Amino acid sequence: MPNQEEIQSIGGWRQACQRAYKYLSEIKSRAKREIVSTSDRKSNILPLLILDNPLDFVQEALRLTRSSLPFSVVPSLKDALIWQRYIFVSILASFPLRARTMRSITYHHDQKGELALRDGVWSLSIPNSKLKNGQANSSLKREEVISIRLSGRRWFDRLLPDLERFLTFYRPLLCQNNSFLFASFEGNLRNMSYDMAISWSREYLSQYSKVGVYIPGLRPFGPHSFRDIVATHFVQHGEYEKAAAALMEDVRTVRRHYAHDPMHRQVGRAFGYLDETVKPRPSPFS
Repeated sequence: MPNQEEIQSIGGWRQACQRAYKYLSEIKSRAKREIVSTSDRKSNILPLLILDNPLDFVQEALRLTRSSLPFSVVPSLKDALIWQRYIFVSILASFPLRARTMRSITYHHDQKGELALRDGVWSLSIPNSKLKNGQANSSLKREEVISIRLSGRRWFDRLLPDLERFLTFYRPLLCQNNSFLFASFEGNLRNMSYDMAISWSREYLSQYSKVGVYIPGLRPFGPHSFRDIVATHFVQHGEYEKAAAALMEDVRTVRRHYAHDPMHRQVGRAFGYLDETVKPRPSPFS
């Protein structure tokens, strides 16, 4: 609230109120642009979700991304940003944490961060307080820290050489005085994580892609859409519980907000299950 001197310097109460109204209107307008409903988000990536095994297309796009990474003798700041985007998206594509949780992951060279190599094993330890549903989810709220062993996971072992290269050569250019795994020069890590996902999908997995996987009608998408993609990939194989575990959600939330599972796919899985489990009995007339 401005004091009387500030109000007078603005030109009086009328001008002060007009300025405040304009400021609040701009905030409201920006907030509306930022709010994306679940249905709108999923409709943006529907051309990918309707494909069989949508995560396969993401992994192929990441393979093509890696083939274009810079391997300079003397890494530049631009190289570091390209590598950071690749590592960020690679983790999202296999372990789709919410973007704000991803942004808050810490790493220290002395292995005291949340992402750490201890006794030869890479692990990620996420405090419950960093999870949006940490207290709402009955399974999560029992644990103060969610510890996940990463070493030995096929997706992580494939990524590990690139992750170690990023941590050794590129991250120091970005995070000299920063404990977060990922860094933003503008101080707005939220915008940075969104921009990384959008720019990557535009370049390597969208209707605009010329060097990656071209999918007609697929628009660039943000980090939260990776949760829809991973959930739908599992659900296409009837694995609702695995989808829920991957997203650290409950099955009901996966059904309502993440998985694209139209009835024709559900019916197809049901008949496929019958084909596999029901054995024909010998005819008494044969």
